[in-house]
Amino acid sequence: MEDRTKRIESFISLLTANQQAIFNYVLACVVRPSDADDVMQDVSATMWKKFDQYQLGTNFLAWGMQIARHKVMDHCKKTESTTKHLSKECIELLDTDRRRPNKNKDDDQRLDQLRSCINQLPPQLRSLIRIRYTDGLSSKIIAQRFGRNISSIYRMLAKTHDLLLSCLKRAFITSS
Repeated sequence: MEDRTKRIESFISLLTANQQAIFNYVLACVVRPSDADDVMQDVSATMWKKFDQYQLGTNFLAWGMQIARHKVMDHCKKTESTTKHLSKECIELLDTDRRRPNKNKDDDQRLDQLRSCINQLPPQLRSLIRIRYTDGLSSKIIAQRFGRNISSIYRMLAKTHDLLLSCLKRAFITSS
């Protein structure tokens, strides 16, 4: 019984430490936050089922990302006729980018630029981004807080993502 308890504690500790990074990857690949939540739930369940195959002391994040990649691909196959999502090639590029050697320096610059773009958003959209991604609230709870229906929140998030993407593209063109 003690081994089982240690195993559960190890899994929870490792998942908690790496869940946000895995979720960010899933969200980048499937685009819609509600789909990302569903895929992440599937990823977590699969990681738990396969935790016996994971070797403690090895790279849990890499192991989890591998499972996430497969779940993202499964999701894209299932929803390809009804939902826009990244192509298989884009998903593979994200996966390759994640393993780049100089990633930390580039990431710092990108994060600085993203912060700058977020600061340029109107206050309501800035607040939406903060409570969705920093506070980690679900779209359903955000809808209740904003006094709107969930579809409206999805549209606001999509608009915000578009604004941020445009800002980041402009910044990239300027710095190139």
